[in-house]
Amino acid sequence: MATPPSITALSVTPALFSPNADGRLDTTGIQFTTDQDVSVTITAEGAGGQAHTIFQGSLQAGNHDLPWDGHRVDGVQLPDGTYRLNVRATGACDMTNEASTLIHLDTTAPVARIDFPTE
Repeated sequence: MATPPSITALSVTPALFSPNADGRLDTTGIQFTTDQDVSVTITAEGAGGQAHTIFQGSLQAGNHDLPWDGHRVDGVQLPDGTYRLNVRATGACDMTNEASTLIHLDTTAPVARIDFPTE
């Protein structure tokens, strides 16, 4: 008998990343485990509720670590903000399961300010 796929150990490392091409924290990894071969769709849902597809593909059962650079599958960069990443796995007999976690995307470059004592 077919069972829905299991998605466990979902995490994002780092949970705050900055895909601004400065060479630091430009990508994050989406990690999870599935118990069977699945078709996976990962979406990033922003505060307005709009879901953006960031990954679609087939994965074998096991541990997965998918890099993400802040772009949708069509290449468009998502704006800064907090997103709910939704992982939807479809397995045998089109049975599905979902898991979600939060991620923070911030492309704003830091500003350094040096104050000298006034004399």
